[in-house]
Amino acid sequence: MAADIETSLNNFRTDYIDLYQVHNPSMEQLDQVIGEGGALEALIEAKAAGKIGHIGLTAHSTAVFERALELDWVETIMFPYNIVEQQGAELIRKCAEKNIGFIDMKPLAGGAIEDGTLALRYVCSNPDVTVVIPGMAEIRELDENMAACSDSTPLTEEELKKMEEVRAQLGNDFCRRCNAIAANGLTSWRLQYACPNIRGEAYTIYTNTPVGGAMRGYGIPQVCFAIESFMDDVANEIHMDPLEFRRKNLIQGYYEDAYLKPIAANTNGIFECLEKGAEYIHWDEKRKEYAEQTGDVRKGVGMALFSYKTGVWPISLEIAGARLSLNQDGSVQLMLGATEIGQGADTVFSQ
Repeated sequence: MAADIETSLNNFRTDYIDLYQVHNPSMEQLDQVIGEGGALEALIEAKAAGKIGHIGLTAHSTAVFERALELDWVETIMFPYNIVEQQGAELIRKCAEKNIGFIDMKPLAGGAIEDGTLALRYVCSNPDVTVVIPGMAEIRELDENMAACSDSTPLTEEELKKMEEVRAQLGNDFCRRCNAIAANGLTSWRLQYACPNIRGEAYTIYTNTPVGGAMRGYGIPQVCFAIESFMDDVANEIHMDPLEFRRKNLIQGYYEDAYLKPIAANTNGIFECLEKGAEYIHWDEKRKEYAEQTGDVRKGVGMALFSYKTGVWPISLEIAGARLSLNQDGSVQLMLGATEIGQGADTVFSQ
């Protein structure tokens, strides 16, 4: 941990960090932090040496939050708190009682609350909140956030009514993008199959296999495998051709999903792909040929679909944009933002 602290100081090009936080530990990880030879020892040494001003902890679990309140070295706690997430309200009050600074993260519920001023007015109306850290991408948003946080007037009846409307609209079923991989995978099928009465829950877990990180359609291959396997199972159960079953359930024309609003999908050529694919692999003929097989070794024919949404701010955080400039000499300059991840973008854009 001492080496990590030095790395942080070097990266920040400073010899002093005001606040160093232990980020989102589980109960077991917190035991390791405070145990013999754990990270806490290095943090306390760095604080004594004048390299760190304060030591804090961040959490997403109320159990960890509650335990942190009992640790004498914890000077700040960072936890989600907003109009729709109230699970930490009583613990935030205890922070004030124990003179522990409370840092509010996710004041806009990860972007789910569209009215930033309303969201910040709510958070800042709580006197036990020490610091609020909203995200912002534009100077305009910075100005709006500063104005909202500086407004100390009591919440109006109209604002309270709007907050109740936000709670009624969002409830607890919204994405804060903490587990973006799981969320991206879970919602990938929403713009593929037009089915309003499905509920899903996504979890990230540790396994003994390599970590699936945020790279190349993150979360989607795993979920598409599960969903498409499920579609085959349903088709088989009702004795329907899997291809025909998908035809009946795919979105057609313009489609706007209520859960992913404002994201919408237009026709995407998927029906043409189905027809071409079935033709190329002789789907109908092989289905008939393989229908009555027995034994341990059999031949089969299968198909699967997937959808990938991109450029769909504010949900997937993949902003698609371009700037077109007309120069005085009549030439045109096109500027695109793209990340080179091995797909050859640098080569293509430079040609």
